[in-house]
Amino acid sequence: MKFEKVLISIGLIFYIIIASTLGIYSYKLLLVFLGISTLIFLITKLNFEPFLSILLVAIVLGLFLGLSPNVLIDSIEKGTGSLLGHLSLILGLGAMFGRVLEELGAVEITAKKMISIFGVKRIQLGLLIAGMCISFSLFFDVAFILVIPIILSVAKELKLEKIYVALPASIGILTIHALFPPHPSPSIITKTFNLNMAEVFFYGLIVAIPTALIGGLLLTNSRIIKTNTNNREFTK
Repeated sequence: MKFEKVLISIGLIFYIIIASTLGIYSYKLLLVFLGISTLIFLITKLNFEPFLSILLVAIVLGLFLGLSPNVLIDSIEKGTGSLLGHLSLILGLGAMFGRVLEELGAVEITAKKMISIFGVKRIQLGLLIAGMCISFSLFFDVAFILVIPIILSVAKELKLEKIYVALPASIGILTIHALFPPHPSPSIITKTFNLNMAEVFFYGLIVAIPTALIGGLLLTNSRIIKTNTNNREFTK
């Protein structure tokens, strides 16, 4: 429980630092922060259905941010349709591309190279860095689909739990996706608030490094993950 409190405290400190630079727009950042926290709470603690949780939080958050009901519904409808159409192509083509790499032996070569560079003890760090590097040029869903074969190959080669190697890679991808342009959210924020692109990259780097290390290394080795893994094995 102490570890979770430390993470919350670090998150609040980062919020205060960022909010102080945004001035009058800080309340919007607070609303987004509360919305994401509520979403995580609904899914992880209350075991609420993820899609309904996202939909509910999106509606409430949109209303609090000042969107009219008509604009809000239209935005959710277009966003959902666009996302589903986008994902269907990515999942299909990504799965085929991943299979081609696997058949050619590229995945196995990559996995062995990572193991030789970082070793067994630091393989999580290697996957974290790999995920971050891949995500700079690719969107989250594309990067994650492409890194899945490497995750499975490393887990098979070292006989490790898949979640143990999957979490650092996915957190590395997500960190870059959430903080750096040209990914959607950072790009929209940069344009909306007329921010300087160089400053966005600079502050994003300051936030990304500790976020990736805490989420990708400390949290994945915490009591939370170990407890969930043990419960899953017990259920099997």
